[in-house]
Amino acid sequence: MPFLRVASTRRVPRRVASPPKSVNTAKTTRGPTFHVVYWEHCEAGDGVNFEDPLTLEQALDGRRPTSAPCVCKECEGVVDPWRHRLDSLHASFRMTAKEGRGFREEVSDFICLSPRKVLEYNIQKFRMYNKGLRRNVLTEQTVLSLPLLVAQKRVSEGESGVKVSQLNAGYNLGSASGWLQSFASRVRNLAEAEDGVAALVEVHPHGAEVSYFGCKQAFFAHDPQHPIRQVVLLVAGPGGFRPGEIRRFEDSLLGVGGCHVGPLRVALPSWRRANAALGDLFMQHDREELLPMLEDLRVAGQEEYMEFTTLLREVSSMGDQ
Repeated sequence: MPFLRVASTRRVPRRVASPPKSVNTAKTTRGPTFHVVYWEHCEAGDGVNFEDPLTLEQALDGRRPTSAPCVCKECEGVVDPWRHRLDSLHASFRMTAKEGRGFREEVSDFICLSPRKVLEYNIQKFRMYNKGLRRNVLTEQTVLSLPLLVAQKRVSEGESGVKVSQLNAGYNLGSASGWLQSFASRVRNLAEAEDGVAALVEVHPHGAEVSYFGCKQAFFAHDPQHPIRQVVLLVAGPGGFRPGEIRRFEDSLLGVGGCHVGPLRVALPSWRRANAALGDLFMQHDREELLPMLEDLRVAGQEEYMEFTTLLREVSSMGDQ
């Protein structure tokens, strides 16, 4: 009978290579956290507002909202969501979603800032609230009805992940700027807790195009000790920024106690539409192209970065001839 060798059942522990102690794995394996700030001054310039709920009897009598959207008392749907361009807000908010996960884990919150109100969506709390209601599709009702219901105190802020703050009525940038200053301070603290910095990134028609230099890391030499860990991403609704608005917001977000770095202005073919611009930026982030570009902008500055990319295009076109 041939001799049979029986394998030992004793488990031999595997040796797993440990990273060098000088490497902070928390910094190298996870990207930055994004905070989307969506500015909407509305057609009249006085910001987002809501009307009283519409009852079934009023709807049957032909009543409609006169100047602002409202919620239906019967179905909790939003009546006239096109008013105050909440339809554009809805389309932009949908860009925070991601197939398979519900929402992008790297996006912390989505904020609609206006002269009259601030609508804050905590993405993960909002996701869990709708998951409990079996709402898996980001319809207008799912996204837009909650701020109206929270404003009426029919739904709690803590439960839904949506907060509505009332600012001064009328076109007054002072209240919006003050809110941004406080918000930037919170983002700065989050970045410093991760031994990093907070950056203000703007979608701007005269910004630098997102360029890929063939490597998924910063192209220009820089000090990696304090990487960008928190990003405030500033976009505007269909009306864009009025003269003086963006400068006022930059002063608030970059003032004492605000973001460490910025403004980092990026240009996109779709910069006039916030939803398309956000979609482009997040897809570039998925391709690991956005963060290296932001680090390069931070080090080189916008003018030098744009000169370098222009030179690269010229050299590339000469090679094609």
